Amino acid sequence: MAGMSGESRTRVLLVACPPWRTECPNLALAYLSAMLRANDVATWVADLNILLYKKTDEVLRRYWDLTSSAFWGRPEGFKSSFSPSMMKVVDDLAEELAEREGDLVGFSTQSANVMFTLEMVRRLRARGCRKTIVLGGPAVRLRTPGRADSVGLIGFRASGLDEAAVVYELGRHLDLVDVLVEGEGEETLLELAQRQLAGVALDGTPGAVVWNHGKPPPFVSRPAIANLDLL
Repeated sequence: MAGMSGESRTRVLLVACPPWRTECPNLALAYLSAMLRANDVATWVADLNILLYKKTDEVLRRYWDLTSSAFWGRPEGFKSSFSPSMMKVVDDLAEELAEREGDLVGFSTQSANVMFTLEMVRRLRARGCRKTIVLGGPAVRLRTPGRADSVGLIGFRASGLDEAAVVYELGRHLDLVDVLVEGEGEETLLELAQRQLAGVALDGTPGAVVWNHGKPPPFVSRPAIANLDLL
């Protein structure tokens, strides 16, 4: 975990949940944090993936192989497999996220870590966390381009449910989330943080689907970043 001190006016908490590679840092968090800090928004970063891996029993480390996504697709599976000391790492981070000063909590998602991320969101809300929770990354997709009501999470698996039940189950999980970011997240997350600081509604932020109990507003796309030197 890393923090930032100084005169920045707001704080965004950034989190990466397992699984991910263990031999290199999570570059998604690095890019997001760098963009925010360059624009006077303080960040605090938690790589839960590596924190948990370091506490993992040797026999379970094989699940950090990215071909083992099925293990992570069922929350009851990894919760029953992890030792109490491992689950304490998860609970301690949820507690810190809930209590730490900050306006937004941003989770970087990809297909393998969606269920773990949603489990962390549930734990935050169970602790009374009222911060704005944002999910972004390649797992967030509009099934129909331009239609916010088609937003989904690649990697969300609800075994044994028919299509209608899956839609309901996904919506029930996403009702704990405030915003989903589709596409590149650096500029979108920065604008969300700036709007929150200014007390401006988040609705209409390009690239963001503001989730309102299953009824998101019309989606405004954000052009891809053409000048990569901005990153």
